[in-house]
Amino acid sequence: MTGLKTIILLGLSKIFMPFAWYAYLKDLRGKPWMVAVLIS
Repeated sequence: MTGLKTIILLGLSKIFMPFAWYAYLKDLRGKPWMVAVLIS
């Protein structure tokens, strides 16, 4: 059961993190890309 919960949580984070990353980069659209790289 613990292994299944781990797999489910990893899958959910794999889905959520790209959306969070794109939203974060969208806020830095006006800034140079190097600033986004250094901040991240």
